[in-house]
Amino acid sequence: MANKKKGHSARAHAQWSASSTERNWLCPGNIALIRDVMTPPESKAAAWGTACHELTEKVLKGDTVETGEVFETERHVFYVDQEMLEVSRVYTDYIKARLNEGYFVYAVEQNFSLDSLGLGMEAGGTSDTVLYNPTIEDLEVVDLKTGKGHVVEAKGNPQERFYGLGALLQMDLDPTPVATVTTTIVQPRAQHRDGIIRSETLPLAALMDWVIDLDQKIRTAATALKLYQQARDNTVAMDAWVDTYLNPGETQCTFCPAAGACPALRRNAMAISGAWQDDSGIHFKSNQFAQNSVEGVEADLDMLETLEAWIRERRALAHEMAAQGYQFDHHTLVEKIGNRRYTLPDSEMPKAIRAIIPISDEQLFDKKLKSPAGLERSIGKGTVRDFLADLIHRPVTGTDLIRSSQTTRETVPSLVDRFFVEPMEVSDGTGE
Repeated sequence: MANKKKGHSARAHAQWSASSTERNWLCPGNIALIRDVMTPPESKAAAWGTACHELTEKVLKGDTVETGEVFETERHVFYVDQEMLEVSRVYTDYIKARLNEGYFVYAVEQNFSLDSLGLGMEAGGTSDTVLYNPTIEDLEVVDLKTGKGHVVEAKGNPQERFYGLGALLQMDLDPTPVATVTTTIVQPRAQHRDGIIRSETLPLAALMDWVIDLDQKIRTAATALKLYQQARDNTVAMDAWVDTYLNPGETQCTFCPAAGACPALRRNAMAISGAWQDDSGIHFKSNQFAQNSVEGVEADLDMLETLEAWIRERRALAHEMAAQGYQFDHHTLVEKIGNRRYTLPDSEMPKAIRAIIPISDEQLFDKKLKSPAGLERSIGKGTVRDFLADLIHRPVTGTDLIRSSQTTRETVPSLVDRFFVEPMEVSDGTGE
């Protein structure tokens, strides 16, 4: 029987939710914007994380979860596989290790509110697991991150500190001797220079000092929310509001539900492309040739990232609008055609095909060794890692050029650095 939505997927979101703390911190106007736009549907990656959190919650509460068990989220259904079990195991193993070090589980899936602090806006969230060590008086919040592509930092992370503060306020021991608050990230599917498990520990006084900064950020967001209602129907006032309260950037825009409808992102994209729009259509300024110096090319790379991000989010918004019944003049919703499939189950197809065309096994079947990733899905990532590590390697197939902040991999030397003492000069396009 499927596990209906609960825990993570049923969390009530405050105006300022724990999960959006870093985005709100960097872009205080996004809270107002999100309330007034069509947000994208639940992604499969986010849904997988929801299911994995629910699985882990069951394990921590002493229930048994086996391969094939079903978890339902808002838009997706997942069958528990070895990868999901492995992610959960890494997390629960860490909890067990902490229990052996003198901690005890204070709460699992703990809802909390910061309303008692009088921060000017409803603020709260749900902590995954809260631990407490009475010997060293350490309160620890352990946060499971299931993402692969976005590596989350532990040091100075506003979201994690928000969780720590929420757990501190929920402590009902009397008195509650807390000397330090530790926030720990467990992210099994993303590599980090500090490992897949990493922490930040703050003295209680340092966390209280941070609350002053949090208070200022929340009050700014509350002001933005109030002024948005007054500015949204006035072009001049809205332009001023966008300049003051929206702050596009890689970190805050990546998972923002309002990215496709963000006026600041649109304005920046139009400015980069040299475009403007009036009653006669869309126009572009004359081409300004960018010099092929390192600085010129990198400036264009930065601009392209902004354009690509806005284009991706804008297309997603348009698709969701069409799916919900909005009609565009020259764009239409059509069926997405997948790869061809047989009409009968795989077990019945060989007989059905041979009844029409007499072909051999060699013509009908493919037989090949599973890849390391396929083998992990078949027998489990832990089994492959523990027993077959010497038989597997990751070949280097070339190079990629990516933003430095998005990777923990070491920079590799260029061909020039390998074979020449002095770097080769790159033309700046002027012919001089």
